[in-house]
Amino acid sequence: MKRNHVKFLVGLCIILFSFSACKKESEHGVSVHFLTKLTNKQSAIQKVPATNTLTVESFEINIKEIEFEYDENDALYVENDSTYYDDIELKGPFEIDLMKGGKTQVQTIINSANIPIALYDEIEFEFCKNKDTKSTIFGKSIVIKGLINNVPFIYSTDQEIELEIEFQNGLAIDGIADTHVFVSFDMDELFDVSKGGVDLTSAVDGNGDGKIEIFAQDPDGNEQIAASIWMRLNQIVDAYDD
Repeated sequence: MKRNHVKFLVGLCIILFSFSACKKESEHGVSVHFLTKLTNKQSAIQKVPATNTLTVESFEINIKEIEFEYDENDALYVENDSTYYDDIELKGPFEIDLMKGGKTQVQTIINSANIPIALYDEIEFEFCKNKDTKSTIFGKSIVIKGLINNVPFIYSTDQEIELEIEFQNGLAIDGIADTHVFVSFDMDELFDVSKGGVDLTSAVDGNGDGKIEIFAQDPDGNEQIAASIWMRLNQIVDAYDD
């Protein structure tokens, strides 16, 4: 179903790979992988001035579902009215950590799921609050942890949003080979000031408890920085939406 979207993008790219040819069928395998892009391949992102540093140690996301939407030129496309499209929904939740111990990693969240052979217009990821009471991100949709000038920090939000990726020429599931979709989050675009990112080094430990908290109505007075992170995510969408 087509909804009003809050588009969300962090310097993302889509890379399609084909593997192992096989007989064409009515459905075929699709795998979805998430990864983190960091130019210097290290966990520390140097800030301005040079004496300030940011180290991102973990970047956790909770995804409720993944949707593949038919291209309007495909025979399987169905239009009931101006706001409705048939789509393929893969239910989660999928809990992802884009950084493990400060190192970038690739996480496979869908492995060879069979979906109808067709041309798809876009893929959507619905981020929502984690409902698992045993999870480290319970009650949150995004949690980022690390160090600001060697002081622990945590950014979090419970907002429910959608990451929407439109395929310029469509995503073709042809039944000949499995399709692999890679979604890359560019940490430089988010936090490197020289690239227009948010300078987290200005965040403070306002209540002096030894950690810097960054979220709406946080106890340290960093609400504006939290809002800037959110705005930056949406600005990147505008910059990359073609």
